[in-house]
Amino acid sequence: MRKRIEELAEGKVECIGQDVIFSVSRIEIETYAGEDYTGEFTVAGKNHIPLRGMVYSTNSRMECLTEGVDAEEAAIRYQFHSRGLTEGNVQSGEFVFVCGQGEFTLPFAVSVIRQYPKAGGKTIHNLSDFAKLAQIHWQEAKKVFRDPCFRHAFGEKEEKERLLYTGLLKGIGTDHAMEEFLLSCKLKDPVTLEIDRSEFEYLQVHEEIRQDLILTKLAWGYAEYEITSDAPFLRIDKYKISTEEFLGSEAAICFYVCPDRMHRGKNFGCLTIRNSNQKITVSVCADAGQEPAGRSRRSEQIKTLQIRLLETYVDYRLIKIVAGRWAVLTGKILDDLMVIDPGNAWYRLLKAQALWTNGQRQEAKWLTEEFRRTWKDKKSPQWGYYLYISTLMDSEELFVDRMTEEIEQIYLEHREHMLLFWCLLFLRKDYSKNHYHKLKEIERRTLEGSKSPLLYVEAYCLLRSEPYLMKRLGAFEMKVLNWARKQNVLTRPLAEQVISVFSERIPYHRLVFLLLEACYKVSDDVRTLTKICSYLIRSQKYDNRFFCWYARGVEKKLRITGLYEAYLMSMDSKEVQEVPRIIQMYFKYNNQLGVRQKAVLYVNLTVLKRRQPDAFRQHYAAMEKFAYEQMELGHIDDDLAVIYKEVLSGGIYSAQISSALADVMFMHRLTCVHPDAVRVIVLQNQMKTQKVIPLIGHTAYFPLYSADYAVLIEDRSGKRYGTGIEYQLEKMMYPQKYLNTCLRNSPDKLPLLYYYFAEHRTQEAFEETDLPYFRAVIESPMTDPAYRARLFPAMFLLMRDRNLAEEMEQSFQSIDLSLLREQDRNDVLLACIERKLYDQAFEIVRQYGSGTVEAANMVLLVSWQIRNREYALERTLLLICLDTFLSGKYDETMLHYLCTYYCGPMGTMEKIFVRAWEFGADTKALAERMLVQMLYTSKIPSCADTVYESYEEGGRRNIRQAYLTWYAHAAFTGKREASESFFEALRRYHADGNEMNDVCGLVLLREYSKRPSLLQQEDAGVKDLLRRYLSRGMAFSFYRNLSPALIQEFHLYDKYYLEYRTKTRSQVWVRFIREPEEKNMTEEMPEVYEGIFVKEMILFAGEEVRCQILEEDGGKLKETAYETISCSACNPSDVSGRYGRLNEMFLLQQNGEQDTLTIKMREYEQLDNVVDEAFTIIQ
Repeated sequence: MRKRIEELAEGKVECIGQDVIFSVSRIEIETYAGEDYTGEFTVAGKNHIPLRGMVYSTNSRMECLTEGVDAEEAAIRYQFHSRGLTEGNVQSGEFVFVCGQGEFTLPFAVSVIRQYPKAGGKTIHNLSDFAKLAQIHWQEAKKVFRDPCFRHAFGEKEEKERLLYTGLLKGIGTDHAMEEFLLSCKLKDPVTLEIDRSEFEYLQVHEEIRQDLILTKLAWGYAEYEITSDAPFLRIDKYKISTEEFLGSEAAICFYVCPDRMHRGKNFGCLTIRNSNQKITVSVCADAGQEPAGRSRRSEQIKTLQIRLLETYVDYRLIKIVAGRWAVLTGKILDDLMVIDPGNAWYRLLKAQALWTNGQRQEAKWLTEEFRRTWKDKKSPQWGYYLYISTLMDSEELFVDRMTEEIEQIYLEHREHMLLFWCLLFLRKDYSKNHYHKLKEIERRTLEGSKSPLLYVEAYCLLRSEPYLMKRLGAFEMKVLNWARKQNVLTRPLAEQVISVFSERIPYHRLVFLLLEACYKVSDDVRTLTKICSYLIRSQKYDNRFFCWYARGVEKKLRITGLYEAYLMSMDSKEVQEVPRIIQMYFKYNNQLGVRQKAVLYVNLTVLKRRQPDAFRQHYAAMEKFAYEQMELGHIDDDLAVIYKEVLSGGIYSAQISSALADVMFMHRLTCVHPDAVRVIVLQNQMKTQKVIPLIGHTAYFPLYSADYAVLIEDRSGKRYGTGIEYQLEKMMYPQKYLNTCLRNSPDKLPLLYYYFAEHRTQEAFEETDLPYFRAVIESPMTDPAYRARLFPAMFLLMRDRNLAEEMEQSFQSIDLSLLREQDRNDVLLACIERKLYDQAFEIVRQYGSGTVEAANMVLLVSWQIRNREYALERTLLLICLDTFLSGKYDETMLHYLCTYYCGPMGTMEKIFVRAWEFGADTKALAERMLVQMLYTSKIPSCADTVYESYEEGGRRNIRQAYLTWYAHAAFTGKREASESFFEALRRYHADGNEMNDVCGLVLLREYSKRPSLLQQEDAGVKDLLRRYLSRGMAFSFYRNLSPALIQEFHLYDKYYLEYRTKTRSQVWVRFIREPEEKNMTEEMPEVYEGIFVKEMILFAGEEVRCQILEEDGGKLKETAYETISCSACNPSDVSGRYGRLNEMFLLQQNGEQDTLTIKMREYEQLDNVVDEAFTIIQ
């Protein structure tokens, strides 16, 4: 630009103009809210002429990263800043390329969009769009679900859905999480399956059978199912199946029926296909084949009769039936057995014993004799049993001893045979003499693995007759006694012996407890009851099913350590019953109960306080202390909730109580009985992190502060469920009645404040007393940043209304402005301006723009910032100042700042200049930049004269001269109409003694030629200029308009100037047309000034010249129309000069005025002689 100014100042005006080409005709882009968009376009000049210039943007959000250009072609990089803009906002403007060829504009438009996820060429704007996508393209939807942009699909009121999404995304399995999300949001129905068959029956299975099952899916979505079998003969290859394995809506699974894992007869089993929502059962019955029908029935009959035979004997030994009855029943059973199995020798021997016992001795002998004759194996168990029956028939001592020895020999070879051992129990003398030894042998045999009722009944009979034989309660004794308990034959002495030998070291076992219970039924004494209570207390059995024993112990006034505690712990928490007075008094003076027992005691006292007012009053102080202790520990359950309510009904008296209560009053209880559920995930919009609570006893406790929460159940595999696993959620307390008191006592307790703000959502609901609450929540590291951003505007506006500017300023330290919603940010910005927090307001505008804040308010902010920075240049401030100005609001400070620093498109600078000139502001700096840019680009604004006027006084001479030169050139060449103010400026410049270049002088000379009279100084200047141009052969047609004196003085009276204007450096000729017999003459017209061609001619009176202008144009000769020039065009009345006198004489001759002609001829002759004598022609 400097070079251009110097050239213009020197009078070199010529500038080769050309078009500038942009790579695009318009830029239209879309960008995501809050992000910067970077792009580029190219600019080039035609004919490979280098470009040199600057690029500006008319929109402050569009930054030109490439500001300067100096090349034939250049890439212009730009960046659009969308921070602070929201979806739907459209920003438009132009790139302005300022160069020596002019100003060229490239329009642009930027649409701000939200960064929604996309799939399949479609944009997912909301959850409904997502559900539609998932129904059609599940895999595409899964990608969208994992896309961080998916969060933008949530509406402002879908806070619960957003929390659900956050929690589910952290679980195991995207498919499962997405299914649960859609179900929880009620965007789809759960996936359910149908099966083609639910029952199968197979007959005569001898080889493996494969069976296919067809599953049909009844709804779209994702689900996983677990496949299990409860029978070993049902084998499955696949233990899990998901909907991904379905082809369309169907899938096949199979199971195998394995005969090698089946028992004979019918085998039953079930296949189960289940997930958290559905359970499908497939019943299978498979018959493995049987023995021949007759043999099978025979085996069953034999087995049934054998069992009856044994039961009959046990009844006989337990004295439930007499010997005769036993013999008759046994005989009948054996007869049936012998019919079915006639070859079995055992039945005949057993019948012989029964007959002998019943007194039918002859029949017995017949049977034994027959056996003795026919049985050959004398070492078999049958023979040993025969020998035992022989001892019954012949009880002579020597015979019995001999038979016993033979039986023992047989037993040594057949020790596994239980009946031989049983026979020896009645035959061996040492057993009959020492019952304890006999009992020990039975114990040994039993512990070796024998489970025969014959042994149990003999051992019981020994203990029944001699209870003192039982020295301890070992495994054998427990087996025998529990067998006796089942037979309901325990005796009081035996029960008393059990209690006597019962050791405190015996661990809890269900059978031990049942035995003690049976003993108490028999004895019903305090000693047994004491043992039972002690055993249960020692085993820490406090289930409700044991309460009856503790209650009996209390009723019998047993003195057992821990009895009263056990009584309370085993009470049914769902029922209210009166606590015995003795327990009440005990715990009044010796209250060492655990938390659970105390809670039960106090709940019962509370519920029954009207019936037992004295007891309630006596324990109230302890109950109150207990309640406050549990509050401080954060404990809560049904019982504690009742106690807290009772204690708090008397009032909340201290900050400590309020603080403790705040930790429990918002507690909720979640109950989930699903077997796979292990923990609960709780997300709340107030909390920065999720809360994980284990499920203990199917129950979890956690606080909830508002309706904006999400509860998820997590199973053992880490999968999370929103609705897939059912649960019950109950509120433990009603905090509203305690809230105000607690807030007064503990105003910084976060749970109280979260709940308080959840109940107060409108700005009108807040008062100055709420400010400490706001600060506590917003400044807490536990609070979610997004939740802080929601509360901050309400707090800030409340401070504004109370005129708390200092607090407003401090509050910015704890907030992330980027999280504020657009309207909230605008409200905060306006409040800052209203309370003169200009630094904070400017930071908001700098980062996010002015939003919807009115321009009048922005003027206050911008002006203060300019003054505060002492008018120092800052690019951001300059852009904000410009935006505010273009919005139509400004003041003198802003205009001064813009005039001092702004440089950009001429149109924008013109607006600034006009307003600044009207304000009377100092526009010199702006005027200079405008003048320089005008001259560089040749783009002249409508206020150009005023711009120069403001700059003229004190402005740099070379710039003023350059401007005057350019303007003069434009005016002289006819490109621009010159104004009167320009001529005045040019006249002043000349009058000040400044040297005038050619074009300025010519324009001034032409202007003077139009005036009827000139001042003396002007006349002198004109003469100097005219003399200078004539001496250089620069003659123009306007010379003829000069005053007669000047025409006479400079001998212009006989001159005619043929003037033609076209492009500079053109080839121009004039063709003179002569008479037909004469040859035409062509002469070149000289270019006197850029594009102005002049031919000087002298014509005599009456003379006419016909001519034509010729111009070379693109290699072709362009001809103008013919033109006739006569002497009249040369002012023939002018008789000064040689040619003037000749013309005069020519006219006198034509008119026949001979006398006058003679006089004029003589005068001409005299003058001609004088000239010849006075002037000599230099050779």
